[in-house]
Amino acid sequence: MSKTAVYKSLYNRAVGGALASLLLVTPSWGAPAPAASDVQPADPSGQDKQADSEPDLAALLLGRFMMRDFRVVEGSKLRISFALYAEVDATLAAAVAEFLETHEHRVRDEVLVSIRTCDQSDFQEPDLTRMRRRVMARLQRAMPMIPIEGLLIGEFEFFND
Repeated sequence: MSKTAVYKSLYNRAVGGALASLLLVTPSWGAPAPAASDVQPADPSGQDKQADSEPDLAALLLGRFMMRDFRVVEGSKLRISFALYAEVDATLAAAVAEFLETHEHRVRDEVLVSIRTCDQSDFQEPDLTRMRRRVMARLQRAMPMIPIEGLLIGEFEFFND
């Protein structure tokens, strides 16, 4: 998703003063062209292209979660604890962090519901792909105005009693 699309999405949803201030940023199509003396020759190795194509991401803590879940069908109790981080564009990190602070309980509810819908095998994957995909889908459905690029899970513990 491009920055322009993010700005338009934030504007259309009118989520508040903190995120609306992002609209004051001048879009790239309105910037003046650089002077000929400022243009650097291209690197023949192609390393500059790779560095420019990767956006700067910041990790924001969404919360530390600890839950117990009783699975009637399997007849087992699950104890799960983890820290969840959202990867967002570094230029939007401050505004997104402020928005997430005001909607902390909504984020927490969506994460807990998505974890409870996961199968027991989802917690045993080495990279927790299915679990992260479920949480990401739930967050994007509930709050589509948040430009989350990805989720990181840290300090993950899973016990099956």
